[in-house]
Amino acid sequence: MGSGGCGRSVLPRVVPFGPYYDHVLAYRQERFNRPENVYFLTYEELKENPKFHVRKLGEFLGCAVDQSEKGEEKIDEIVKMCSFETLSRQQVYKSNEVPSVFPLPYSAFFRKGEVGDHKNYLEDKMITRIDVVTREKFHGCGFLYGI
Repeated sequence: MGSGGCGRSVLPRVVPFGPYYDHVLAYRQERFNRPENVYFLTYEELKENPKFHVRKLGEFLGCAVDQSEKGEEKIDEIVKMCSFETLSRQQVYKSNEVPSVFPLPYSAFFRKGEVGDHKNYLEDKMITRIDVVTREKFHGCGFLYGI
């Protein structure tokens, strides 16, 4: 993965499909290795400027949307259809059914969709612990994200 000292975590590795930090750093590195194959975007970036990132994602996928009024309407429609509000209202995400490929019910995928909402679910001590590991794992590798 090329992350140097970023491979060891002090948090338990309980995330399905592997350690979160290793997962993110591997995709971040692939963005540099093969930028034509990996579009790397954080939730915070998407929330901050959804229209910009939908446009950039369309370009990345070879589905660029022009700057015309009709193009802007398309971007607005995509942003609306992919919004937290629209997706969280879908019946499947209200289900307590557990899919075969993931150990959590569909309803676990949505909370409020707000940056910083973790403060409503985690104690200050755990947030501090996560922040320390984030600085170690991400900031230590030059990825200034998460805090």
